[in-house]
Amino acid sequence: MEGGQTASLDPEAIALSLPEDQGPWLIATDAADLIAAPLHRLLYALRREGRTDVRLLLAARQSDWHAAGAAKLNWRQHADYQEQPLSGLTEPDALVIAASWGHFGDGGARGADPPALLGRRLFEAARDEAAVDEGALLGGMLLVRKGAGLKDPVRTLLDRLGQARLDAGGTLYQAFAYIAAVHAEGLDFLSPPVLAQALGCDPRVLRAQVIQPLGREAAAGGGSVLLTRHRRIAQAAVELMRDEFGDDVDGRYVELARAAM
Repeated sequence: MEGGQTASLDPEAIALSLPEDQGPWLIATDAADLIAAPLHRLLYALRREGRTDVRLLLAARQSDWHAAGAAKLNWRQHADYQEQPLSGLTEPDALVIAASWGHFGDGGARGADPPALLGRRLFEAARDEAAVDEGALLGGMLLVRKGAGLKDPVRTLLDRLGQARLDAGGTLYQAFAYIAAVHAEGLDFLSPPVLAQALGCDPRVLRAQVIQPLGREAAAGGGSVLLTRHRRIAQAAVELMRDEFGDDVDGRYVELARAAM
């Protein structure tokens, strides 16, 4: 997902434009929580058109899925719907994933390392990430595919957020900075009301004006506790904020404490 483009897609228009004589078709997304409602409408449209040649593969962090209200949608009404919780990563699966990077384009996987070596690195990285109980597969992939290069897309994200103005004043960068500062320290207690207070934003419009736009940027989940997509992303963001953006990150903790009080 680059620049939030996944969230702007029209799944129904795409699926209904797929030629029936060239299927079967697979629509896959790793940010299903961001487009859950359109995908649910898509199932109705496919059934209405009598289409049985389209499959959907939806992936999302469980907390984001529930925060988006996706778990409350009746997915089984129009489709054979199955859920498969994923936890951990086996070494054979890691090898398959690494092999697919070369088949579909490495997307940033390091150099020309053979799939077997990349798969082993992914398995070991995911195993290490599992110790922090926060998206072992995503954390492992960020380390193996991006490494130090993770800062490049995060820098682009911060620049983009700095241009998105808020009605209450300030920018989305400021909202993300608060979330990243807390998450980078492994803390998971920043709530929407506290963020609204820190931003001087009406809590009633926080979701529409702040949390949802951040979600479209693949930057933050929007449940009862606000987190970035992964702690690795938060840590890269905080380092960039301090070193390149001149941000007083320590001062943000003080501001959040005042908001909480």
